Amino acid sequence: MFAHIVAPVLSTVVLIIPLISFIGPALPDAGAYFTNLGFAPTPFPLNILYLFVIGWIVVGLIYSFILSSANPERYDGMGRIIRGDVYT
Repeated sequence: MFAHIVAPVLSTVVLIIPLISFIGPALPDAGAYFTNLGFAPTPFPLNILYLFVIGWIVVGLIYSFILSSANPERYDGMGRIIRGDVYT
């Protein structure tokens, strides 16, 4: 039970704290609330960094969808390589 429920929930909570401290003060409406809680506002170049990460994830998902539609054999082969199976 610990390895499947408690550890993932605990690690998620621990990792959400720095995420909130990074993104929270930069949010337009909730920024003042997070700043009053003690989180410092993030300076300019860093406050938009998460947008690039989200954009990169979206581009990767779009690319994987296009690749799976256009060339399913290659997409399946990439999955086998990632899983560690022998590519045949």
